[in-house]
Amino acid sequence: MTAGRLAAVAVFGLVLLLGCDQLTRERFDLVRIGHAQRFDVEQMLGQASYPEIDNMWHYERVERHLNALIYFDEAGRVCRKEWHDSLAGVHYDSAEPWDDDAAVYESTTVRQIH
Repeated sequence: MTAGRLAAVAVFGLVLLLGCDQLTRERFDLVRIGHAQRFDVEQMLGQASYPEIDNMWHYERVERHLNALIYFDEAGRVCRKEWHDSLAGVHYDSAEPWDDDAAVYESTTVRQIH
């Protein structure tokens, strides 16, 4: 393999590696409250931006205006989760009660912020 091709393959691999952000709403929805543990969350969402702040993992993507918070109980299971997407104007908190103004997103409560 020539040096030019080797460099192209290396750049392509780096782009793939950096461009595969696991933090998506679809993957966030896979995290099951009361069942998922730290290992499961890391497998689904990747490494937290700020792990273990008072039994909570904070995922932050400044460039996407996105924050996700995963809370763990004493047994290490997910007990609460939050999704904040400022660009889309979506806020979800599993601890918030259902209300008539809420929209439904795959069996979770979502409220539009205006």
